[in-house]
Amino acid sequence: PYPAPHFVDEVKNWLLNQSDTLGKNRGERRERLLRGGLKIYTTVDLTMQQEAEDAIRSVFKAQGTDPKDPDAALVSIDPKSGFVKAMVGGFNYFGTHAYRQANLAMGTGRSTGSAFKPIVMAAALEAGVSPSKVFNSPSSTQFKVPGGIWKVKGGGGLGAGTMHECLVVSSNTCFANIILDKQVGAERADDMAKRLGIVSTKLSVSPAMVLGPNNTTVLDVASVYATFANDGVHVPPAFVTKIVGPDGEVIYQHAHSQSKAIEPEIARQVTSA
Repeated sequence: PYPAPHFVDEVKNWLLNQSDTLGKNRGERRERLLRGGLKIYTTVDLTMQQEAEDAIRSVFKAQGTDPKDPDAALVSIDPKSGFVKAMVGGFNYFGTHAYRQANLAMGTGRSTGSAFKPIVMAAALEAGVSPSKVFNSPSSTQFKVPGGIWKVKGGGGLGAGTMHECLVVSSNTCFANIILDKQVGAERADDMAKRLGIVSTKLSVSPAMVLGPNNTTVLDVASVYATFANDGVHVPPAFVTKIVGPDGEVIYQHAHSQSKAIEPEIARQVTSA
C-alpha cells in the first residue's frame, strides 16, 4: 500500500490518455511511464490527503463492513492554482471488494443533487435577476413544461424568498421558479455550469437540471466551488507540476491558465449564500 492511490491512478490516467508529454501513442507513453526513469512531481498534499480520508471515516464509520454505509469520494482543490491537493476515490483501494480501484471521484460521476443550485443562482444573477426579487417557494407545486407536467416538492418551509434565502434552505420549488424565470432558463444554466468547471460529463438540458439529476464528477463539482471561492476566476484542475527525465532535463512544466467565468460580485453573492 502507498498513499493517495486513487490520486496516483488519476496521474497515470492523465499521462497515458490525456497528455502527449510521454509519447504520441498509448503504447509509447506506457513504456516511458513504466521504464523511463522519470521523476514526476504532483500537486498532492499528503497531510491534506490523510485529513480527507479521516474526514470521510468520521462520517461513514462502517465503510467496508456495513453494506448500508455508502462509500464516499472527496476532492480538494486550491482555487488560485487549480492544484488538486487531495483525492479520495472510495474505501480501501487495497482491499478485496470488487470495485476497490474504481475512482468514485472521477469516471461517469454521480448526480449532483442540490450542489447544482448555486450554479443556477449565478446564472440568474448574471442574467440580471435582482438579488431582492422574491420567488414563490410552496411545499409542492407543478409546472407545465415541454413533454408534460413537472411536479416539484420541497419548499424549505419558506413560502417565498429571495435567491439567497432559498439557497440557504435549499428550496426545490423556489429554484424551479428561478430556472423557469424568463430571464434565466436551462440553456443559461448549462452554459454557466461549463464555464464554472463542469466539463467531464454532458448535461441533459431541461428545467429539472436545477435539482441536480445530472451526473457530474466530484472533481468537476469541486472545480465549480473553487471558481466561486476564486472570485469567479476558473483555473482548470491540475495533478502534475513537473516531469524530469533520467538525464535531468525537464520534459514537462505545468503552465498556469485561467479564465473569467463570472463577475467577482456574483461569485461573492453565491458564496455568501
